[in-house]
Amino acid sequence: MFGGVGLVFTCVGEMAVQPTKEELRQAFQAGFQSIDEGETFYTGFEAFLASLGYRKQGEAQCTCQDGGAHGHLPECRWVRSQCRRASTDAR
Repeated sequence: MFGGVGLVFTCVGEMAVQPTKEELRQAFQAGFQSIDEGETFYTGFEAFLASLGYRKQGEAQCTCQDGGAHGHLPECRWVRSQCRRASTDAR
């Protein structure tokens, strides 16, 4: 449940969403910046996606566009939960 003044929203079902193209662009930029700072690419890439609420689901099915046929992309299995719809109660 989440809400503001006088309203309470309740999730009615959830779905997994993948990062948008813009979020991925920014995650790659953060990854390259972390290389410049002496860290690994994945340090910045994963920290950026995690800061947006995404989590790597290691046991989840591959989320690559080609199903992993050519190897897995850095963004593979990064998802976050999002409400399908919300019911509203005035308080």
